[in-house]
Amino acid sequence: MPSAWADFEKGAAAHEKQDYAAAVAEFQVSAEQGDARSQYALGVMYQNGQGVARDAKSAFGWYRKAADQGHSGAQSSLSRMYLLGNGVTLDHAQAAVWARKSAEQGDAVGQNTLAVLYAQGQGVAKDAREAAQWYRKSADQGNSRAQNNLGLAYSNGQGVPKDDREAAIWFRKAADAGLDDAQVNLAGMYLQGTGVPQSRAQAIAWYRKAAEQEHYRAMMLLAEVHEREKEYAEAMTWYRRAAAHNYPPALNRLGEMHEYGHGVQQDYKAAVDWYRKATELGDMAAQFSLGRMYLNGNGVAQSDQEAVSLYRKGAVRGYAWAQNMLGVMYADGRGVKQDMRQAIDWYRKAADQGLSNAQDNLGDAYSNGTGVARDDAEAVKWYRKAAEQNHADAQNSLGFMFVQGRGVPQDAAEAVRWYRKAAEQGNALAQFNVGVNYANGKGVPQDVAEAIRWYRLAAEQGSSNAQNNLGVMYEEGSGVAANPVIAYALFNLAAAQGNDKAPNNRARVAEQLSPKQLEEAQALSSGWQVNTPLPTKTLTWKPTAIKPAAKTPAKTEPRAAAPAEQPISTSDCRPKTSSLSCQSSCTNGSCVVAYANGCRMRVQVSPKFNAFNNQWEYPSPSC
Repeated sequence: MPSAWADFEKGAAAHEKQDYAAAVAEFQVSAEQGDARSQYALGVMYQNGQGVARDAKSAFGWYRKAADQGHSGAQSSLSRMYLLGNGVTLDHAQAAVWARKSAEQGDAVGQNTLAVLYAQGQGVAKDAREAAQWYRKSADQGNSRAQNNLGLAYSNGQGVPKDDREAAIWFRKAADAGLDDAQVNLAGMYLQGTGVPQSRAQAIAWYRKAAEQEHYRAMMLLAEVHEREKEYAEAMTWYRRAAAHNYPPALNRLGEMHEYGHGVQQDYKAAVDWYRKATELGDMAAQFSLGRMYLNGNGVAQSDQEAVSLYRKGAVRGYAWAQNMLGVMYADGRGVKQDMRQAIDWYRKAADQGLSNAQDNLGDAYSNGTGVARDDAEAVKWYRKAAEQNHADAQNSLGFMFVQGRGVPQDAAEAVRWYRKAAEQGNALAQFNVGVNYANGKGVPQDVAEAIRWYRLAAEQGSSNAQNNLGVMYEEGSGVAANPVIAYALFNLAAAQGNDKAPNNRARVAEQLSPKQLEEAQALSSGWQVNTPLPTKTLTWKPTAIKPAAKTPAKTEPRAAAPAEQPISTSDCRPKTSSLSCQSSCTNGSCVVAYANGCRMRVQVSPKFNAFNNQWEYPSPSC
């Protein structure tokens, strides 16, 4: 077909010069003569709107003519149009038919398309191994999309053995070819140090290459890398670049930066503006954040009803955070009539999606029997799901269930294991619980020093129970040098928060203090702020150093026999002196008190509650 060949060559030359109108005219002539190359070229021009109005249906028609003649490029293009429903009704089966025709002729694009269909099980039975084989055929021809896809297959172990080094090799091939998605993937491997040596500089370099191609996700990831190192100016630059393209995650992140004052001055109104822009683009995370602003009255007039409205919009779309928060609103009766059954329903929807906060809330509901029948086994199930996701409150609650033997066999060691996981995340209640276990030797060997360490961590976060128990230890000199001034200050802090044991403890210690010591103790407590170190030294009380035990002499004189004990007197036979010294021997509350003059009297004492050991004890009688 010499005439058609000439027309195609003229059309190709015009296209190269970007004279698209002339190219269309030449291709039209040869295409109508049945030249498959011209038919394919004309399909491309209709698809891209070059020299003609963009027209997917016309593109499809010309591709089909060329494809029917066996043109592999046209077959590949036809496959993608069926796959995307572009210019034709979406049809995965037809997409697979045309992709296979193209792939079997060696067309790299068709091979990659066929691989994608196998990977997703669209139009063909899902087969990861078959997908990987077609990716490799295409990748070996230099198709960067296939190279990136093969890298993903190795990274995830899909159709091939998981191999991060092999994944990095294929990502680099595609990245070097300029594929932005591969550049992002390679950057991630450098950031994590998987398949390649960890290198923040390399990660930044590859993220930047993709970002400079207007890859919005790369802009976000690059900004996050800078933000983690508190390089806020650079982070804001990339967040703003992504936001300029109305990329919802960037708009939402700018809202968070302004809400919390990261890299910019805290500005609730600006935060609301960014959240609202992202919400209008359908971003559910921003919608949830906007609900929080209404709930707290930050940057907008406080409105529980508006918060509920925003949470509900996200919840019905399946956004787990919104579902959980809508449950909280029903549980608290904020913006809606209180309804625990509705709360449980929303908690469950979010919990079933794996949200640990909702799982913890559902565990609480079953543990307390609120909105559902109390069920310890069900509570443990949900606490464990959340705890295994490192949810600190759930870990602490799971520890409590092991202490009580509720829903699980009683196991102090297992309780401490879960308490410790939460405590190491900074959970004050768990830190207190770990301290109690060390103090009492429950689940761990008794260790007063460890008890003090965990009590102090919790007390510095404002735990009144920990402040009270730490005060007892300072009062008694247990594990620390006795210091009633610090003890008073700690009891004073705990009492101010409503701790029921602290007021009596404070009153008892106050009797030991001089006016100056009392003044210092009160100053220490009034000047202390949460999340700052608690006092460990005082000016008005100097703790006495612990004396080492006296060494036993090499030789000792035999001691005289102890005098026979006097009988127990039924009357008061104590010495008539201003100061008395005595020794006592007690069985429960029944005590025998012996004085220096030999007088022995029986005394009955009443039990008192020991705030440190959390139990009732019989004190020694006074002289």
